[in-house]
Amino acid sequence: MTKFYIVRHGQTDYNKEHKLQGRLDIPLNETGMEQAKTIAESLKDVHFDVIYYSPLTRAKQTADELIKTHSEAKVIEANEIIERDFGEYEGEPSNVEPPYHGLWDYSIEPGALKGGESMEDIKKRVYPFLDKIVAEQKDQAVCLVCHGGTGLIIREYFEGVPSSGNLLDFSPIPNGEAAIFEK
Repeated sequence: MTKFYIVRHGQTDYNKEHKLQGRLDIPLNETGMEQAKTIAESLKDVHFDVIYYSPLTRAKQTADELIKTHSEAKVIEANEIIERDFGEYEGEPSNVEPPYHGLWDYSIEPGALKGGESMEDIKKRVYPFLDKIVAEQKDQAVCLVCHGGTGLIIREYFEGVPSSGNLLDFSPIPNGEAAIFEK
């Protein structure tokens, strides 16, 4: 079995302000840097064979802290786990209904998110990446430093779609925290 540690990047100003970041390259704020250091410290005794990280600055900054405590790990930038492209909604409030809750609902028609990725688009890049890790890194510990939205799709990979059809029923991994899965 491959053990996956899914780490969400630390807080950014957009997280604090409840705005959708998507592909906007927002760095960690001071709280986020502290969260990155804290998660690295809490996982320091876990052996990681590989640390994959999203190319966005906030994920890279978080990964940098993990790399300091896991110098034995191979480190790879992975475009497959970049945050979802929210198209026209990037920079918009994420705590307002609608549209946010609907962005994670499978009943929404593909293409409804103008200029962004559909749920199927995200699955087409994340699922094969996870399949490849499972096939090639059996019995290894893998850390993926990614985002709230990508974390939802990863959780779906391991647990299936919630009966409601809305991935927000999972609750995103909090900033600077980790979820663990095995396959």
